Amino acid sequence: MKILLNDYSGHNHTFDLAKKLSPNHIINYCYADFFQTPKADFSIKNISLKRFFINPISIKKKFDKYNFATRIIREISYGKEVINLINKKNPQLVICANTPLNPLLNILNHCKKKNIRTVFWMQDIYSQAIKKLLNKKLYILGTLISFYFYFLEKRCEKIADQIIIISNDFKKFLNKESLKKTHYIENWSAYDKINKNHKNYFKKKLNPQNKFCLIYSGTIGMKHDSEIFFNILEKLPDILIIVSSEGKYAEKIRSHANKKKINLKLIKWVGPKYFYSFLSMADAFLVTLNKEASEISVPSKIYSYLSVGKPILALMPKNNLGAKKIIQHKSGYIISPNNADLLVNKIKNIIANNNKNLKFRINK
Repeated sequence: MKILLNDYSGHNHTFDLAKKLSPNHIINYCYADFFQTPKADFSIKNISLKRFFINPISIKKKFDKYNFATRIIREISYGKEVINLINKKNPQLVICANTPLNPLLNILNHCKKKNIRTVFWMQDIYSQAIKKLLNKKLYILGTLISFYFYFLEKRCEKIADQIIIISNDFKKFLNKESLKKTHYIENWSAYDKINKNHKNYFKKKLNPQNKFCLIYSGTIGMKHDSEIFFNILEKLPDILIIVSSEGKYAEKIRSHANKKKINLKLIKWVGPKYFYSFLSMADAFLVTLNKEASEISVPSKIYSYLSVGKPILALMPKNNLGAKKIIQHKSGYIISPNNADLLVNKIKNIIANNNKNLKFRINK
């Protein structure tokens, strides 16, 4: 079968799926190379170049993630390029993940006309995220705009031949008819072995004084509490926090940290080849997610953290799938958002116990 896997973000686990499918199918994988987010390692060693093709999609004009109007225009341009690729490659199946709703609907409509089967791989519920974001700034206008995106998402839901959801919580959003074609498959970590030499390199470079090290790795946006880093260091000034991220909010953290002259280091995203070696230098991990985003998003970084086996401090609602995974594996503390004091106490507990004999639990 000829399959086109379109992951706008170009994440590691979707690329991992494409590679796993390639021995039995002809695979075209495309992604937005202009979109700022952690990317997969796009090397394809030991894979037949006759059966596996990588198609990065660029746009000529500048992409501004935080300019709502121009972002939509650029995203629609991306969708047109995907449609051109579909016409060129003639796949029998198109899988779409992390794709913004305007281009996604155009792609699904095009596939419908061409009798190409489609899978809508829901990584987030975009319309609800947009609603929560815009209502904080422009309540009336935000409600109208979010209704438009709700319509788009519902159309995508209806047109897609199959739907994959990454959390059972997403079922609350789907129609009864859509549930008949919906499959629940969690995301996963495309794990690479930890290299001791690379681990030691990161440790010497980033933590030469061997301080207790807390790592946060991933995107930072409005659904994350970036102030928590400073709240922690205010109470525990001798520990080190390393934030691996890029973008507008990451740069704000860098600027704030430089002014305060605190033990916070902000670095760029570490590539997949060295990612787990980098994570392995941590004494504990941090993940944050606000209450509003809990039912529409699952922090994929949790799967990476779990692979390394260090304690996870999760400042997020306990009903989120990510929190449930931490509880299931007894791998960290779940603390309600905005409870910095309790979070600091749990860090002290980990330091005092040297990561041994810890009894992890949920905290309100």
